[in-house]
Amino acid sequence: MLKGFVDGALADAGRMEQIPRWHRPLCVSPRGFFPDQAEKLGARIQAAAQLAGLGEPKPGCKPNVAILLTDDPDALITRMLKDYPAIFAPERPSAVRKALSRPRDASGAVRVWYRITRASADGAALDATRVGAYSVTESQRPGASRLSRMTRLELGRVIIVMDHRKLPGHGLDAVGDHLAMLSLGPFDSDVATSLPTILNLFLPAADANRPDALTDWDRSLLQELYLAPADVAAGRQRRAIARRLATGGEE
Repeated sequence: MLKGFVDGALADAGRMEQIPRWHRPLCVSPRGFFPDQAEKLGARIQAAAQLAGLGEPKPGCKPNVAILLTDDPDALITRMLKDYPAIFAPERPSAVRKALSRPRDASGAVRVWYRITRASADGAALDATRVGAYSVTESQRPGASRLSRMTRLELGRVIIVMDHRKLPGHGLDAVGDHLAMLSLGPFDSDVATSLPTILNLFLPAADANRPDALTDWDRSLLQELYLAPADVAAGRQRRAIARRLATGGEE
């Protein structure tokens, strides 16, 4: 059951060589909301970031998580790609459009784009010495094995586009917790699981496992994602997460 929960929640990450995550504080910028809504939304996301062990953002920080509320997601995406292409650099506009064309849930409420970067296993910058290849800087720790890797994948920016026409009936706290999960990792929505998870917020109301806040399973999943080794393959990361969930965090 737990392995199925982890695999379902991180289904998209199954196509990645590693599960990317943040290694610096989140700086959240909600746009299109009333000021009090934006403040509350940001607070919910920061609370989840604290569960993941991320520090507090500095005052005046540069946003790395943008949450954009609109009544026409396709038009907004087209306008961003045309007028603000630097936001998505160095990814090609076609790849960005493809990522944002697929809603994360069956209702079509939320779309997400992740900028994923590569760093050495200890977080040092990489020197691109050849086209399409990276060499690890001298500060990289030696001794990588077949079980660990010389590099890790990191989240560098997240852009979430929300269709406000799909939000009636959902409280702001619930939406904030749902967005927190999507901001903190490449999680899927509409997870096929018998365990309650806020990732299923936009399932039809008749479905049983549609809570209105982070559940204990969600909190544990976040914490274990950020405790799992960052420099191993995605399969080993998911197995480590499931194992620690099964043992209450004990190895």
